[in-house]
Amino acid sequence: MQKLTDLKFLFLAVAILEFFYFAAAMMPPSIIPVLTGWNLSPDGHWIVKITGLALGTMGYFAWIFRHDPHLGVAKGLAFYQMASATADWVMWLVMRDQGIFDNGLAQTTVTAAIVSHYFLEFASSWQSGKARAAQEYRSNSGRHMAPIHLLPAWLERARSPALTPQRNRQWRAASLPWVTMLNGR
Repeated sequence: MQKLTDLKFLFLAVAILEFFYFAAAMMPPSIIPVLTGWNLSPDGHWIVKITGLALGTMGYFAWIFRHDPHLGVAKGLAFYQMASATADWVMWLVMRDQGIFDNGLAQTTVTAAIVSHYFLEFASSWQSGKARAAQEYRSNSGRHMAPIHLLPAWLERARSPALTPQRNRQWRAASLPWVTMLNGR
């Protein structure tokens, strides 16, 4: 289970999954219904191509961040996974009478998509929450104050009068735009 919730593994899984969506969307219109079960109008084929490009781009970002996952990117990918799975089952319920996912192949692929997207969302949200908590713990260890990047520089200086030379430089650099603005320069 540890491997399944590792952000590096999840980024790789998202990259591969989104690549397959991209490949499916970029197929010629005559092949799409045969391989995916999707029954699309001409406008539907156009939307699928645009969506496929977006999914390919998302897969590319997951691919380039797979070795050093960024928490912001992980949260964005997790949000997409949740929203996509929710849209799938809501549309299935709302448009069932209109023939959405009306064949076995389409029902199988959408069910697999819903399960995989919710799993990836849950796993990446859980892991990014753990990573954020560990990051905050490391930055707060040994101190009973918020990390310098979470407080305005003047408040950090007020809470910590005995600054190290490095902290003093950070405070001055963070305060310079405010001082310049207040002096009218």
